[in-house]
Amino acid sequence: MQPSVAGSSVKLGIGPKQDSGVSISSAADSIDKPVIKNLRPEDIPFQRAEDERELNPERINLNRKSLQSCVILSNEERLRLLNYQTNSITKIEHLDNLRNLVFLDFYNNAIEKIEGLDYLSNLRVLMLGRNKIQKIEGLESLSKLDVLDLHANQITTVENLEPLTSLRVLNLEDNSINTLHKLPIPTLAELNLKRNQIQTIHGIQSLVNLKRLVLSNNSVASFENIIDLLLSTTLLELSLEGNPITADQYYRLILANRIKTLKYLDGKRISEEEKRTALKIAKRETERRKETERVLSQAEERKKAVDVIKRRWNLDMEIERKRHKGFMDYMGKASVDDDGSGLNKKGKPSKSDEGAVGGLIYTEGNQMFLYGNDSLSLFEKAETTGITTIYFQYIDIKKLAGALAKVKRFFEVDTITFSDNNMNSLKKIEVLSQLSVSKPLTVVIENNAIIDSPFFFHYTLFRLCRFSHHNVIKTLNGTEITSEMLDEAVIRFGVLRAGLLKTASMATMESFSREFGSDGFDATDVRPRNTITRETQAHVDKLLTEVVEANAKALEFERLWPLMVKAKIESSFSEK
Repeated sequence: MQPSVAGSSVKLGIGPKQDSGVSISSAADSIDKPVIKNLRPEDIPFQRAEDERELNPERINLNRKSLQSCVILSNEERLRLLNYQTNSITKIEHLDNLRNLVFLDFYNNAIEKIEGLDYLSNLRVLMLGRNKIQKIEGLESLSKLDVLDLHANQITTVENLEPLTSLRVLNLEDNSINTLHKLPIPTLAELNLKRNQIQTIHGIQSLVNLKRLVLSNNSVASFENIIDLLLSTTLLELSLEGNPITADQYYRLILANRIKTLKYLDGKRISEEEKRTALKIAKRETERRKETERVLSQAEERKKAVDVIKRRWNLDMEIERKRHKGFMDYMGKASVDDDGSGLNKKGKPSKSDEGAVGGLIYTEGNQMFLYGNDSLSLFEKAETTGITTIYFQYIDIKKLAGALAKVKRFFEVDTITFSDNNMNSLKKIEVLSQLSVSKPLTVVIENNAIIDSPFFFHYTLFRLCRFSHHNVIKTLNGTEITSEMLDEAVIRFGVLRAGLLKTASMATMESFSREFGSDGFDATDVRPRNTITRETQAHVDKLLTEVVEANAKALEFERLWPLMVKAKIESSFSEK
């Protein structure tokens, strides 16, 4: 059978220059090879002659046929090798009946998504290099896959590889990956990540069968970024050429000494003579080597310490969440068992304060990192020279007041980041008013529940500016602060404080003075130019009361509504 496409005669058979497979040719094939455009399976029902199929039952070659879609291959259940190289195919399809395939090649096509492989449980080799794939997916049925080639695509994340329990070779060269996280493929023996954007490597030591790793032409700049790689006990070949790290004159020495199994580095064998020479150099540079080892060891210990602090923090926060009382806490009122002192009704320490969380403080370049509540005890004595950025993480906001008052010692600081600080109410943000600096800062508050509050932005500005137009903040969570924003913050919240002061007792005023700092509280700093009348104060107080009551009613309605519906349904059935 020879169906006609676009005026050309097409036949299926053994190509004259191929060892086996299917060829598409015209009657004038000996003069000029035809180009078949817009070839679709519904246009040409591909089917080989019986004698051709018997001659090569396991192989079909359809490379360079100008195909724009996969063809339907009927009566090819014995097919094991299928080649679609160098076509214009955009979708993987029509493979459901080819359940004995072990080799499938779509190299150099226009495929955008990995799909259509659900019935290829016997597949061993899948070639998808030089396509337009952006995500690793659709591999759930390929538990026997041995080789996966995804080079020259548009992949940014290494993911969804768990089903590939037999994978030994993974090629991800020439993609857009910037970080390598732990790979759940213990069978992997060879990994190619050449020409990506990788800066950091995590969890590589978990690949207990990895023998060859190619990381050439990436962005690895320091040994601290490949700590997990240095812990490998199986690696035989490693390539890091084309990375900034190779500029270190002791680069080969450090790797040869740290990865004991390594035989080849950047394509060059590490000989016994080189190892002896490296040992002599190491002895002459003992101090430098010790410093490098100290930095690597310190980085490992820091990582472990931060993990411990994080776990303990999460446990404390679980307890804190159970104590949180909803809207009233959200509006800034302390929980029944928490008056800010850390004691419950019985005068005993709150559960979240039991046991030392521990702490870690260190500097890296011009950045200072503080983890855990106990790190604050060392903050006062910390070296301030050159520090421009400070990170406070896993530190309860209530314990930060003293530290924030001492930030002014860091004359060069221009950025402060707060992360995981148990800021879950407006009341807790008041601590930020203790921040004392010599110039406006960039402030980042993240991983804290309060940032979801509609009042967060302006109330934070209000507290940071210490109830006046003295601006200590340049940007907040990426938003550049303007004078209009500060005025809005004062109008929203300064009026409330001023109004409260007009009717407050002397004891209340003294408590405000203590709360707001040694400078005291001047109502004229926060009031509008025209004096606030009692009617305005009363109106604002009334609005606040109505907001609290309305939200309380809404919460009660949400609780009662399901019960009302259930009761109504039961009543209807009982009446019948």
